[in-house]
Amino acid sequence: SAEHGKVWFNSTTSLLKVYNNVGAWTAGGTATQARVQTRGTGTLSAGLTMSGNTTGRVATSEEYDGSSWTAGNSLLAAKLGVGRAGTQTAALAAGGQITSNITNTEEYDGTCWTAGGNLQAGKHHGADDGTQTAAWTAGGDAGGDSYNTSTEEYDGTSWTTVNNVLTGRNSTDGCGIQTAGLMVAGNPSGASRMVGCEEYDGTSWSAGGNIATARHTSRSAGTQTLAMVTCGDDGSADYSLPECESYNGTSWSSASSMSGPRYGHAAGGTGTTLFAALGQTSSTRLATTEEYAESITAQTVTDS
Repeated sequence: SAEHGKVWFNSTTSLLKVYNNVGAWTAGGTATQARVQTRGTGTLSAGLTMSGNTTGRVATSEEYDGSSWTAGNSLLAAKLGVGRAGTQTAALAAGGQITSNITNTEEYDGTCWTAGGNLQAGKHHGADDGTQTAAWTAGGDAGGDSYNTSTEEYDGTSWTTVNNVLTGRNSTDGCGIQTAGLMVAGNPSGASRMVGCEEYDGTSWSAGGNIATARHTSRSAGTQTLAMVTCGDDGSADYSLPECESYNGTSWSSASSMSGPRYGHAAGGTGTTLFAALGQTSSTRLATTEEYAESITAQTVTDS
C-alpha cells in the first residue's frame, strides 16, 4: 500500500523504492479584487481573505471554494494588516491599521462581520491563528516603528495579555492553535529580515528552528509540527521571492516554489494542502491564487 516512508525492493527492476509525499503548486482561481497586506484563513476548499490595500485600504472579504472566489460581505471598517484566525464560517479579524493602529476585533459567521472584543493594544502585521473562540496573536507593529513583544489570547469574548515573545518583530506571521502556536520570521528592526522562529505552548515562547531564507511579510499555514511558510519580502530588487519552506516541528526544509514571487498575500490551509492568494510583486498587486497539494509518489532510492 502507498504510505509515506514505506520502502520496498522491486524484484523486476532490481531497484530499491520508497514512497514519499511530493508537493506541487498549481494555478487556482482569480480573486475579484487584487490586494496586498491582506490576510487569509480557512482551508483550500473553504478559504477566506479579509481586508488589505488596493490604492487605499479596503474592507473587502472573499470566499474560496477550491476553484473560484466570490465576494463576501465587507468588514465593518477598511483596514490592512489585520490578525486572523478561524474558518470560512467562524473567523476573526483582529486589530490592523486604518490611519493608525486599532484594537477592534471583528467576527465572521460566514455571512456577516460583527464587532467582537477589543485587543489590549493596537497593532498590525503580527503573527496569529487559532479558532474564533480560542485565538492568539503575538508580535506586530505597535506604531511609530515600535516592535511588539506582547502576546494576547482570545476566548471568544475578550482578549487577555499573556507572556511576551522572545524577540519583538513586525511583518511576521504565524500558524497553529492557542496551545501550540508558531511565529515565523519577520522584521526585528529597521529594514532587516530574520530567520528566527518561535514556538508557543499556551504559556511561554521558546526558540524553534530557523528558516533558511530571511524574510518578512511571508504567510504560513498548518500546525506547530507540520507547517509551511510561503514567499515573502527578502529585500531583493523585486522585494519578494517564490521560495517556500516546510517545518516538521524541529527544522525547516525546502519545499516546492510557487510559480512567481509575492509578499503581503493571504494563505490558509494545512502544512500539506493550502492556498496562497493575492499579494504583490514589486509594484504590481496580484489577484491570482496558487494551490499546494501533496501526493504519494514512488521514488528510486540512490546512494547519492
